[in-house]
Amino acid sequence: MRTQIATYEFEVHTTPLEKFNFTEAGDFVIEFDDAKERRLQLIFKGGGVALRITLIDCFDLEKIKVNGKFPRHLLEIIDSLWIHELTTNFRKSNPYDNLMEQVNHFVLPLGDNVVEVAAWEYELRRIR
Repeated sequence: MRTQIATYEFEVHTTPLEKFNFTEAGDFVIEFDDAKERRLQLIFKGGGVALRITLIDCFDLEKIKVNGKFPRHLLEIIDSLWIHELTTNFRKSNPYDNLMEQVNHFVLPLGDNVVEVAAWEYELRRIR
């Protein structure tokens, strides 16, 4: 397992005022403020394979450090144990489907929460 920064396009505000939502297509949307107080939306696409939201005080922050530092960016976990577990369970029901080969493990550390999303990709939108 290795953590890398997925994008440097923004840094999360220390008080991001996050909101969570789902689209009709099943995509997961997080709206939040960045460090420059711009309102952003991250849309995770791919049918919402899996989602975890953990109180930051209950999350092992060592897992998401990059070069020994805690980043306030969107992160990606490479060789994720969580994706491996999801893939194993998915293949039990769908042995010939390759859906999980496209899934990535994204992590977004927010103010009080750490959000983990298993999705194909993400799209960043500026609201204001």
